[in-house]
Amino acid sequence: MKPIKKADAATSAQQQTTKQSAELQSHSSTGGSQSHRGLHDLERIKAQVDAREIARRYGIKLGTNGQVRCFNHRAHSNGDRNPSMRIYADGYHCFGCGASGDVISLVQELEQCTFKEALQRIGGPLNISPNSG
Repeated sequence: MKPIKKADAATSAQQQTTKQSAELQSHSSTGGSQSHRGLHDLERIKAQVDAREIARRYGIKLGTNGQVRCFNHRAHSNGDRNPSMRIYADGYHCFGCGASGDVISLVQELEQCTFKEALQRIGGPLNISPNSG
């Protein structure tokens, strides 16, 4: 089996999130205006949810400027002894392995779940639904 490079893993995660966003948009739509609304709702949910708050709910203690140890330990040769990841309001980025994404992909990584399940987990406790105004 070919080993996955750090950059390949980050690119793969970003491609998967983009693909899943497109799938959600197509599944949530039955017509042109519905398609636009599905994408708008997804962006609205992302804007309403703070990734730092989500991280705290999962028991992640944020250091100075949102620094944490990367949860993708296998991508780090040293086990990420020094915090190399930053969690921002709108997402996260690891400067060691290159993993990055929005709040939805953060939940996907922490829960090892699908895009749709991550949306449900984000929306449930926060009372956010794609169709609420």
